[in-house]
Amino acid sequence: METTWLITREADDARSERDAFLSRGERAVIVPCVETKLLEWPWSEGESPSPCEAGGGQVGGTPALEVSPSPQPSPRSRRERELTFFTSRRAVASWSKTHAPLNEVAALSPATSTALEAEHITPTITAEGGVVSLAEAVLAWWTARGTPRTLIRYPTSDAGLRSPEQTEALNLLRRVGEVDRRVVYVVAPPPNLRAALEQSTQGAWAISFASPSAVQHFFASGAAIARAPSRVACLGAATERAWNTARREGWPQAVNSREFPPTPKVTS
Repeated sequence: METTWLITREADDARSERDAFLSRGERAVIVPCVETKLLEWPWSEGESPSPCEAGGGQVGGTPALEVSPSPQPSPRSRRERELTFFTSRRAVASWSKTHAPLNEVAALSPATSTALEAEHITPTITAEGGVVSLAEAVLAWWTARGTPRTLIRYPTSDAGLRSPEQTEALNLLRRVGEVDRRVVYVVAPPPNLRAALEQSTQGAWAISFASPSAVQHFFASGAAIARAPSRVACLGAATERAWNTARREGWPQAVNSREFPPTPKVTS
C-alpha cells in the first residue's frame, strides 16, 4: 500500500513541500495542524522597557509582555549592545511588516536565519538544535566580547511563553542582561483538525512537522487513529523532542530532518 505523507504546516508554507514530494513520485496531502495570527511588532527605535510595562497585556489569556531585569539594570544610554533573539520564521514575519531597525541579531539555523537573510539581515549569532542552544551561543558571544551591558529583545508566540525550553533559555539569557520578551504571534489548531486527521490516516501514512505547536495540536485533537505512521520527520530539535515525548506506544521516533521534504528512506 502506498504511503501518504501528511504535511502539517499552514497551507501557504506547505505547498512547496507537497510539490517536492509529488515531484519524487510520492503521495502527499496538506493537513495543517496550526494556524498563526501575526501581531504588530511591539518595539520601536530607541524604546526601552519601563517599570510601568511590567504588568503587560493579555493575548489569549497569556501575558503579552514580560520584562526580566538583570541583577543590575542600567539606563538604555549606557548599554553597549542591543540584541534581538529570533527563534522562528513567524517572529521574522512580524518584524518584516515594519522593518524596525535591528542591531545585533541571534537566530536559529537554518529556517529562521534563512528568513532573515531573505530580508537582507545577516545574523550575528546562529545555532542549531533549539532555543537553549541559541541562548548558549549568545552567552558565549557575550563572554568573548567582555560582557558588555546588553538588552535582549525576545519575540515569541503565546505558546512559547509556556515552553519549558524557553524557560531554560531565559535563565541563560538573564546572565547576559535584561530580557524583554513579547508575544508577536499567536497559534491555534484549525477548527476541523480532528476530522481532517481521521480522514487522512485511514491508509498507510507518514507525517512531517515543522513546529512543536503542530505536534501538540496533533495529539490534542483527539483524532481516532488506528494505524501508526510509518515515518515521522521533524524540522528542528525542539519539534523532534515534542513528538518523541508525546508519541504513542509503538509509534516510531521522529527523525530530525533539515531537509523538507525529508530524504527518502533507503532500504536494501
